Amino acid sequence: MKNDGFKVKVRLAKQKDVNNIYKIGTSHSDFAVSKRIRFYERNEIKEWIRNKSHIFLVAEKGNKIIGFLCCIIISRHWAMIDNLFILPEYRHTGNGKKLLETCIKKLKERKIDYATRLIKLKKFSKKYPLMGFKPESKYIWVDEFIS
Repeated sequence: MKNDGFKVKVRLAKQKDVNNIYKIGTSHSDFAVSKRIRFYERNEIKEWIRNKSHIFLVAEKGNKIIGFLCCIIISRHWAMIDNLFILPEYRHTGNGKKLLETCIKKLKERKIDYATRLIKLKKFSKKYPLMGFKPESKYIWVDEFIS
């Protein structure tokens, strides 16, 4: 994607972003657990944004949301990075990394020690063996200490 003069800005999501996040999430098969469950419900997104103990970030280019990251705080030392998504046309340009770095900075500020992330196996299958998972499994949970 060419640089169109707008820097990507990462910020905390607001209630006004719910419909855009929902639209992005339901329009891409990346999130589909099944044909019945395409993405989170709008009310779940609203709750996570409203709950200030969680971290829900959006990446914007101009006035357009191009990605988001949802991080659920489990305890005072542990968080779960539940979703990180960048629209396909904005990938491979550092936008996902910027979302993740912003999230990690916020976790450090809260003195959270480690985070769990869900990672697609097809991208990491050589590094992370299936270890008993069925071949149709697509994801693996990875715990990482925040340094």
